[in-house]
Amino acid sequence: MGLDTNRAAMLGQRAEIKERLAKKKLQAESCCDTITGLVNHNLTEVGEMDIPKAAAEMDQLVALYGDIIAAQLKLDKLNRALGSV
Repeated sequence: MGLDTNRAAMLGQRAEIKERLAKKKLQAESCCDTITGLVNHNLTEVGEMDIPKAAAEMDQLVALYGDIIAAQLKLDKLNRALGSV
């Protein structure tokens, strides 16, 4: 595989990761908005809050955060490699 082919493959992979990263960030923002609504004591009395649902959303947010960090690390690695190719 020549340098041009490798570079093209890395550029394609970088584009895919950027797209996936953008989707994951949107999903994380949605979780944050949901959590904020569920635990806002100005809107809902503490005893009436749906804490199990908020906890489930938080679990989803934690998983998304891990995915975002992993994707960002891969993206950084590709960007470094593309800078040197």
